[in-house]
Amino acid sequence: MIAGVWPLVSLRNAEFLANEVPGQQVPPRVIERMRKAQDKGDDAALAEGIAIAREVLDAVRGLVQGAHLSAPLGRVEVARAVLEP
Repeated sequence: MIAGVWPLVSLRNAEFLANEVPGQQVPPRVIERMRKAQDKGDDAALAEGIAIAREVLDAVRGLVQGAHLSAPLGRVEVARAVLEP
Protein backbone atom coordinates (compact mmCIF):
# COMPACT_ATOMS: atom_id res chain seq x y z
CA MET A 1 0.00 0.00 0.00
CA ILE A 2 1.26 3.47 -0.91
CA ALA A 3 0.13 6.54 1.05
CA GLY A 4 -0.56 9.68 -0.97
CA VAL A 5 0.35 12.96 0.73
CA TRP A 6 -0.50 16.39 -0.67
CA PRO A 7 1.15 19.23 1.28
CA LEU A 8 -1.37 22.02 1.76
CA VAL A 9 -0.24 25.47 0.64
CA SER A 10 -3.11 27.57 1.99
CA LEU A 11 -6.47 27.52 3.71
CA ARG A 12 -8.13 27.91 0.32
CA ASN A 13 -6.23 24.84 -0.94
CA ALA A 14 -7.36 22.80 2.08
CA GLU A 15 -10.99 23.89 1.72
CA PHE A 16 -10.97 23.14 -2.02
CA LEU A 17 -9.67 19.61 -1.43
CA ALA A 18 -12.19 19.06 1.37
CA ASN A 19 -15.22 20.39 -0.49
CA GLU A 20 -14.63 20.02 -4.21
CA VAL A 21 -12.48 16.93 -4.81
CA PRO A 22 -14.47 13.69 -4.60
CA GLY A 23 -12.93 11.09 -2.31
CA GLN A 24 -10.62 13.53 -0.54
CA GLN A 25 -10.92 13.94 3.19
CA VAL A 26 -9.40 16.83 5.08
CA PRO A 27 -10.21 16.55 8.79
CA PRO A 28 -11.83 19.59 10.42
CA ARG A 29 -8.86 19.91 12.80
CA VAL A 30 -6.55 20.31 9.78
CA ILE A 31 -8.82 22.98 8.28
CA GLU A 32 -8.74 24.79 11.63
CA ARG A 33 -4.94 24.61 11.81
CA MET A 34 -4.71 26.02 8.31
CA ARG A 35 -7.23 28.76 9.19
CA LYS A 36 -5.16 29.85 12.21
CA ALA A 37 -1.96 29.81 10.18
CA GLN A 38 -3.54 31.70 7.26
CA ASP A 39 -4.51 34.46 9.68
CA LYS A 40 -0.76 35.01 10.13
CA GLY A 41 -0.12 35.18 6.39
CA ASP A 42 0.71 33.08 3.34
CA ASP A 43 4.16 32.05 4.56
CA ALA A 44 2.73 30.82 7.88
CA ALA A 45 0.03 28.84 6.08
CA LEU A 46 2.59 27.20 3.80
CA ALA A 47 4.80 26.34 6.78
CA GLU A 48 1.81 24.80 8.56
CA GLY A 49 0.89 22.76 5.49
CA ILE A 50 4.44 21.42 5.33
CA ALA A 51 4.36 20.60 9.07
CA ILE A 52 1.06 18.73 8.66
CA ALA A 53 2.45 16.73 5.72
CA ARG A 54 5.48 15.76 7.82
CA GLU A 55 3.18 14.64 10.64
CA VAL A 56 1.14 12.52 8.25
CA LEU A 57 4.25 10.84 6.85
CA ASP A 58 5.47 10.10 10.39
CA ALA A 59 2.05 8.70 11.33
CA VAL A 60 1.85 6.27 8.41
CA ARG A 61 5.49 5.16 8.48
CA GLY A 62 5.49 1.45 9.22
CA LEU A 63 1.86 1.06 8.09
CA VAL A 64 2.53 1.43 4.37
CA GLN A 65 5.21 0.23 1.98
CA GLY A 66 5.88 3.73 0.65
CA ALA A 67 4.53 7.19 0.11
CA HIS A 68 3.71 9.31 -2.91
CA LEU A 69 4.45 12.93 -2.10
CA SER A 70 2.70 15.31 -4.47
CA ALA A 71 4.05 18.66 -5.59
CA PRO A 72 1.03 20.87 -4.88
CA LEU A 73 0.12 23.08 -7.81
CA GLY A 74 3.39 22.08 -9.49
CA ARG A 75 5.47 23.53 -6.63
CA VAL A 76 8.23 20.93 -6.36
CA GLU A 77 10.04 23.00 -3.73
CA VAL A 78 7.13 22.45 -1.34
CA ALA A 79 7.37 18.66 -1.70
CA ARG A 80 11.13 18.89 -1.13
CA ALA A 81 10.58 20.98 2.00
CA VAL A 82 8.45 18.19 3.50
CA LEU A 83 11.43 15.83 3.24
CA GLU A 84 13.99 18.23 4.72
CA PRO A 85 14.95 17.74 8.37
